[in-house]
Amino acid sequence: MNHTLNGLLARHGVAAHATLTVGHRGARSVAPANTVPPFERAIRDGAHAVEFDIRLSADGVPVCCHDETVDRCSDAGGKIGDYTVAQLETVDAGAWFGAEFKDTRLPTLADALNLMQKRVLPVIEIKTEPDDDPGADVRAAVVQVLATLDLVRDVVVSSYSTALIAGIKEAVPDIAVALIEPAPAKPPPAWLDGWHPRARDLDEDLVSAAHALGLWVIPWTVNDPADAKGWIDAGVEGIITDTPAMMA
Repeated sequence: MNHTLNGLLARHGVAAHATLTVGHRGARSVAPANTVPPFERAIRDGAHAVEFDIRLSADGVPVCCHDETVDRCSDAGGKIGDYTVAQLETVDAGAWFGAEFKDTRLPTLADALNLMQKRVLPVIEIKTEPDDDPGADVRAAVVQVLATLDLVRDVVVSSYSTALIAGIKEAVPDIAVALIEPAPAKPPPAWLDGWHPRARDLDEDLVSAAHALGLWVIPWTVNDPADAKGWIDAGVEGIITDTPAMMA
């Protein structure tokens, strides 16, 4: 296990493990992604970490949501960046998944962190495309929440955008950061801690190469037990899965 990950886990009261189970947007196979119910279910099902997505609301608050719009995950429509946090509190983000989740809301980053701390390692994905840098606003908003909750050294921040996570690391050198999907440059930036590639684009040689560069490797999204075992045998530090119970 990568020493940086071990330190993060220890500060959340999570024992070191040979391979981490990381809930993908919580346990999204059984509850509406990026809301409290799948976060709680992932923890209950034995996840060591929970990965979730954030975007900024109209009033600059980081909110848990994967898509640019709320069309697919709620009873509302339009871009999440056009809603204030107060307006989002009226949006039902659960009934689309099942009647038992009616009136589930989209939590803020602070809500998610307060739920997870001392229970599971939060893995925050700032949503962006690989070639985009959302700019200083989202970086500052995320850092402010982490600093307010005194959790700067207790999370992983990930993104497809090298520029974005470089900016986060420059602002807060103690934070752990991971690049998603694109293979890291060789050699990678000295500030980079981990790599979260798509599982289907990964092979054992790439795992070994990343380890040689000092990076942890946690592929996504792995939902088949045989596939999970293959990656565990290849030495990855964790598995991002929609079904944490399967990994447990």
